[in-house]
Amino acid sequence: MCQINIDKYLLARYKQGGRTLPDVDCYGLVLEFFKNELKINLPLEQSITDISQAPEGEKNFKKIVKYAEVTEKNLERDKIYLCGFYTKNNFLAHCGIVINNKILHINKNGAVLQSIGTIKRIYSLWSLKFYEITRNSRT
Repeated sequence: MCQINIDKYLLARYKQGGRTLPDVDCYGLVLEFFKNELKINLPLEQSITDISQAPEGEKNFKKIVKYAEVTEKNLERDKIYLCGFYTKNNFLAHCGIVINNKILHINKNGAVLQSIGTIKRIYSLWSLKFYEITRNSRT
């Protein structure tokens, strides 16, 4: 599942509220990735919080699995994960996609692919939650 060419995503530029490549914000990057690579169309204004709370079978993927303490060692390399960056008040502040144990996300400088360890250092004040993405057989 992870034989994905991410070059077009790495060329993305940051634009607040952007929902289509090349000018996207973090959720726009997730939208484009889901649409192009996973063939899952998410609503334009849905948030990762909505996705993580979706009842089983209601979305195009199964109930998402949360990981409390994630490292490169306990994520399977051949799966794709959604990553939420949460403040200490449990407010979702940022999101990205985990591919082969690296997080694809976008900041003001553009799209980047970084290791989980690097992300944990850069965003040390935020907690990370990971959600496993699997296709729902009912679609």
